[in-house]
Amino acid sequence: MQPPKTGQKTYWHLMGQRKVPSDYEIVGSRLHYYPQCGFAVDTPVAEWYRQHQPAAAPGDEPVRDPQGTTYATYVRRKLEQEIHLDRVCHAPGQNVPDAPARLLWTQLVAPARYPLHGLQMVAAYAGALAPWGRLTVMLAMQAADEMQRVHRLAYRLRQMQAAWPELGATAAAEWEQAPCWQGMRACVERLLVTYDWQESYFALNFVVKPLWEEVLLAQGADLARASGDPVLATLLDCFAEDSGWHAACADAALGTLVARGLVAADALAHSLPRWHALALDAATALAEAPGAYGLQPSGQGGVRVRAALAVCAARWQALGITPAGEGHDGASA
Repeated sequence: MQPPKTGQKTYWHLMGQRKVPSDYEIVGSRLHYYPQCGFAVDTPVAEWYRQHQPAAAPGDEPVRDPQGTTYATYVRRKLEQEIHLDRVCHAPGQNVPDAPARLLWTQLVAPARYPLHGLQMVAAYAGALAPWGRLTVMLAMQAADEMQRVHRLAYRLRQMQAAWPELGATAAAEWEQAPCWQGMRACVERLLVTYDWQESYFALNFVVKPLWEEVLLAQGADLARASGDPVLATLLDCFAEDSGWHAACADAALGTLVARGLVAADALAHSLPRWHALALDAATALAEAPGAYGLQPSGQGGVRVRAALAVCAARWQALGITPAGEGHDGASA
């Protein structure tokens, strides 16, 4: 027996668009049932979500990835990127860095695996707690990108250890004890215990992550080229392309949520000064550290961080967020 013909040409929750939905709309809409229906099994986790998850209207999907990335397109992009990076890492004559590059790996790159893993966990938490399916997917992919960075840097480090076995041996001690890393440690540890969703998401994507990436990705790539390590420069440049996508997604998502009143701009403004000060101090200390080792002119790192902070301030202003107590762009310490 044939089922009755209804004339329905797409999923019921997309019929109101009155147009053929894209693949992104089909696979990225209405992924969560529990914000309205509750969890199937009542556990202490449910209370955590009730306390910390932002409210969402039934069926609401206000957020959209500007690139319309699906799992399939993400995997294809990552496959192409990994093939490229494999070729770069295995190019002839690329396994033994010069002495300046070894110093850069010892002081900055090898310890960076620890905060990268921390930022991956924060992105995963924000994605798990987001009540909008598309935002959960975007943050899951952001977390995957952070994990890829940890893996790629660890893989490259192990390659180089064949020629220089002690490379990276002090990475954990640098992260835990070196003065230049303690500000970043404070940022990551504070983020990991910031349970309010909107503060966690904002502090990660609009304060800590962009300033940190100015040091590791932008400055790090320049230092790698100057130190005779083109492989590291290529890795960091590749990671920076992903970061541009993360920022575009965050701008689009939070801009929509603030405009629709789903996230309170005044609450973000209230939390901004402490994150602003913490992240600025952390990034500046890291950015100036290569100057102490003779890898760059003294003071240059601080100039770059302040320029990155001005970009952040412009993003805050676009959202209507001004640090509490400030009447300017927030670019001062």
